[in-house]
Amino acid sequence: MLARLRVSFLAILLAVLLTSALASTPTSPFPCTGDGLLFQNPDLLHDLFVFKCVTTVVFNADTGGEAANESQSSTFYGQGYQAYGKETLKKLYSADIPAISSTDGRNRYTVAELKDVVATILGFRRAKDIRVLDYVDSFSVTDTDDVQLEHADRVASAKIVVDAVREKGIPGTVKGYACDALRNLKNNLHTPDYIKKFAAFFEYARHDPDMCQSLQECGDRLRKINAYTDDYDEGNHIYEFLKREYYASPA
Repeated sequence: MLARLRVSFLAILLAVLLTSALASTPTSPFPCTGDGLLFQNPDLLHDLFVFKCVTTVVFNADTGGEAANESQSSTFYGQGYQAYGKETLKKLYSADIPAISSTDGRNRYTVAELKDVVATILGFRRAKDIRVLDYVDSFSVTDTDDVQLEHADRVASAKIVVDAVREKGIPGTVKGYACDALRNLKNNLHTPDYIKKFAAFFEYARHDPDMCQSLQECGDRLRKINAYTDDYDEGNHIYEFLKREYYASPA
C-alpha cells in the first residue's frame, strides 16, 4: 500500500521551495524514512555540509502493518497486508496488480503514473545526482530467502526511479546504494564519517521504538543472533550498517 504519495511528494516539494532556490540538486528517492540515514550516509551528510540543495522523496513508511498507522506498505517479501488488499510496490512493478492505492484510499496509481510523478520531480528540481537504493538487486523469493534477501519496497522503488530516468531521458547521474547486503561486506567508514553517520541515525532512532537506541544496544543485538535458528531481521544488523556504505553496481 502506498503511503499518501501525492501528499508526501507535494509536501516535500513545498518545504524545499520555501528554503532554497531552484538549482541543480541531488535527489534521493527511497522507500522508508530511515533508509537514507542507514544506506546513503555519509554521502547525504556530505551534500548537506556544503549546502547543496537536497530533495528527498519517500515512497512509504512501513511500520510492520500496525493497524493504528496510516502508512503501511508491505511485508518484507512484498506480499502485502490483508487490511490493504495486499497491494505492494513489488506487485505493481511486476505487473501482478494494475494499480496501487494510497492508504487513505483517495488515489490510485499505475506504475506509469508513478514514473511520471518521479520524472516531474526530477525535472522540476533539475536533479544532477540521483540517489536510489539497490536497483540492481532482484526480488526475494520468500521471507526466509537468506541468500537473496532485500526489502521488496527498496528494490521496487529504486527500479521505478531508474526506469523513469531512462524512459524519460532525464539527464543526471544515478547512483544505487547497497542495503541489506551490507551485512556481508567489510567495514569501510572511519572517523569523522562514522561518527556523523551514527549520530544522525540515533537522532532518528529516538522516534522509532523498534530501533536500537545506542551503539551498545545495537552491538548487543548483533551478538545475540543465532545464525542457525534465527530468521534474518535487519534490526539486528544496524551495528554493521552504521559502519558501512557501498554502491550497488550491475554484475
